[in-house]
Amino acid sequence: MSDKLIEMLESARAAARICAQLSDKERNNALYAMADAISKQSESICAANTKDMANAKDLPMSMQKRLELNAQKVAAMAKAVADVAGLPDVVGQAKRVWKTKADLEITQVSVPLGVIGVIYESRPNVTSDVASLCFKSGNVCVLKGGKEAYHSNMAIFRAMQEALTHCNLPKECICMIEDTSRE
Repeated sequence: MSDKLIEMLESARAAARICAQLSDKERNNALYAMADAISKQSESICAANTKDMANAKDLPMSMQKRLELNAQKVAAMAKAVADVAGLPDVVGQAKRVWKTKADLEITQVSVPLGVIGVIYESRPNVTSDVASLCFKSGNVCVLKGGKEAYHSNMAIFRAMQEALTHCNLPKECICMIEDTSRE
């Protein structure tokens, strides 16, 4: 494993400790900021996607359709991130309570996992979908998208990290492995 990757994972782990302690309101404010950043950077996201589409000429048409972004699709991605903010808080919620034979009360409580790694292929919207769902649940994510959507993924990722920084949160709450090889 490269030193750069190890450093990123250590930063993600440190950010996970902060992310897990955020209130639902803080997470929601950051998610709304991410949605806003995606909307405001729609042009640059579409320009990055144009590069990906130029490199995708040899791909099957079905893959090209999944890869393609336009202003409406970017707007839908931003709305999806904002919709995640509207979901109920899952962190710290009692899921189940029971008593043992010894009259000990046990409560099952949902907690963040910490750092979640996700590998995906040529759907750039997965970048914002996974990142927002992980963040809403108090988790940090390390993303690795397919090479076909590299420029699009990076543009979306940078917009979301910019929003985190704007909210005074560690940008490492969302990380992206830039190496597109399968190693």
